[in-house]
Amino acid sequence: YLLDIMPQLQPLIADGAQLCVKYTPGAFAPDSQLSAALDTYFRRIGGRTRTLILVGVETDYCVLSTMLGAFDRYYRVILVSDAVGSSQPNSALAQFDYTFRRFDHLLDLATTDALLS
Repeated sequence: YLLDIMPQLQPLIADGAQLCVKYTPGAFAPDSQLSAALDTYFRRIGGRTRTLILVGVETDYCVLSTMLGAFDRYYRVILVSDAVGSSQPNSALAQFDYTFRRFDHLLDLATTDALLS
């Protein structure tokens, strides 16, 4: 089960959502296919706005690393605050209390309900 797409997400893949495997904490590592896939996607849709909606686990490690990589590539980032988690809850909360505030000019926080409405 953990080595495949969750059943709840499989319809997205069937509708054309792209899948990139991540081997490092940050999704934009040098060996990642994500940068090229996103560049191709945004070129194809012709959009000037390059927005990523970020969710994930290990808020204080993997999510943070991916977020910083996205900033370096000029993406607008929306972090879904109730769709991230961590094995170190205090450290994850510190990211919201301190680190994420530092990037308020590059980062928008949203809840799942707000994003989907």
